[in-house]
Amino acid sequence: MARPAATFLNDIGAIPQAPEPTHWPFKVESLSTILAAEDEPLDVIISDGGEGAILTADGKAAIAAATGLGKTNTALRLSRCLCEGSPFLAYPIPRPQRVLYLALEGSIGALHRRLRKVWAGADDDAISRFLFAHGSLNLGDQNDFDRLDDWLYSMNPDVFIIDPLRNVHPWEENSSSEMAELTKLLDIIIRRHECAIILCHHDRKKSAFMRQDTGTDRVRGSTALTGWLTFCLTIDAEPGNVKDRLRFSWAKTRDAEELLPPAVVDFQRGTLDFTIVEGAATSNTVSDDAVLTAIFNNGGSMRGPDLVRGFVQGAGFGERSTRERVRELVKAGRLIKYVAPEDQRTQASSYRLPDEQLELEND
Repeated sequence: MARPAATFLNDIGAIPQAPEPTHWPFKVESLSTILAAEDEPLDVIISDGGEGAILTADGKAAIAAATGLGKTNTALRLSRCLCEGSPFLAYPIPRPQRVLYLALEGSIGALHRRLRKVWAGADDDAISRFLFAHGSLNLGDQNDFDRLDDWLYSMNPDVFIIDPLRNVHPWEENSSSEMAELTKLLDIIIRRHECAIILCHHDRKKSAFMRQDTGTDRVRGSTALTGWLTFCLTIDAEPGNVKDRLRFSWAKTRDAEELLPPAVVDFQRGTLDFTIVEGAATSNTVSDDAVLTAIFNNGGSMRGPDLVRGFVQGAGFGERSTRERVRELVKAGRLIKYVAPEDQRTQASSYRLPDEQLELEND
């Protein structure tokens, strides 16, 4: 039976007892000392192309997607880029890294086939930096944690990849208190072994409203987990009829200088690689059905600002084109525009479906 993290952390000495009064547990610095010091450069693993970083040497990252959209393929390809020091999705990796990849699901034969595809043609130095393990691990079990601790000391990775997160712990991912136990353990691993951690993780169930939720809201689990991350890369199928075209979005990049734009890529099944599509014809115009479905799923009516914000922030559509689409639906009589009582002061518009259309949808 799994033991609470806080209990066995005391057993292994990770949570110290209350310090003596003469031993203050924090480093206290005066503001004048801080202002006089020069900024230390970030220890960058994946660069943002400028002076910031997507992943630092003590970073906490997640690759998130629905089942079957390529989390493992992405993590395996990223592993090779890290070991080679070659760009990932066009972002520089300044120097080669030593990677430990822990696979916690899938058959070993299928994973070996993927590895042979990903690593075809790689040089021996890069191959020597990659370590692969397949098995089971429960961070809620003291013996497992101790074995992992010893193992990481012997492997000494720069980046530790866990695929998937859900198979490495016994806790409820929507519980803030239980996810706080998990992130404490992961932080201990990062501090002790001076490595970054990348987690392969699953999306939460999407609402009927949007193609994707905003930022890390789409990632399954409580804010104790999503708030802990320093970057999150999300994967979606790109709308349209192009097979294996995907959209990679940086839902969170805490250490980057600027927001990073999404990348539309074509997945190459033969090599498990991704080719960035130059000028990909992606739709930036919301459809009539998408607007009507969003309002129907909201109970038949919706505030205009919420409707537009949902499509812009949550689904990547343009604000102007979304507003134009709504106006066209009002003009065609497929939506009714009104001002809700709570918006009398601001005169913000709301929209509802005509009664006959709502009845038709319900039928």
